[in-house]
Amino acid sequence: EELEQSKLHALAQGKIVLAHLSAYELAHFLELNRLETFTRTTEVNAERLKEQLATVKQENFAATKDEFETGISSFAAGIRRENGILAATVAVRVPSLVADKTFQTYAHDVLHESLTELKKIFGK
Repeated sequence: EELEQSKLHALAQGKIVLAHLSAYELAHFLELNRLETFTRTTEVNAERLKEQLATVKQENFAATKDEFETGISSFAAGIRRENGILAATVAVRVPSLVADKTFQTYAHDVLHESLTELKKIFGK
């Protein structure tokens, strides 16, 4: 599925992409794109989003619950090249009813295991 710029802040995969932008690129993105509200839990405050993105970048894992679509949670991780540049993302969407903390931990582990395998394709 293609990620549209207007949705990046509301999807786990989009948060991975945004987290890997430079400070200048992120500021430019926020200047050009209004953080649209999709549901009552969509993060539309730029400062809080920046805080989230710092954690996402550090953990190389993003999780959203009902931010883009009510009843849907998403989890994502990124594949980085040796130079730190984001090469690809891996994501999964599930019904929020099953997306408890246990599932989030499971999704984190499975996505990172997948990244290990995919790095073989992309190279280190």
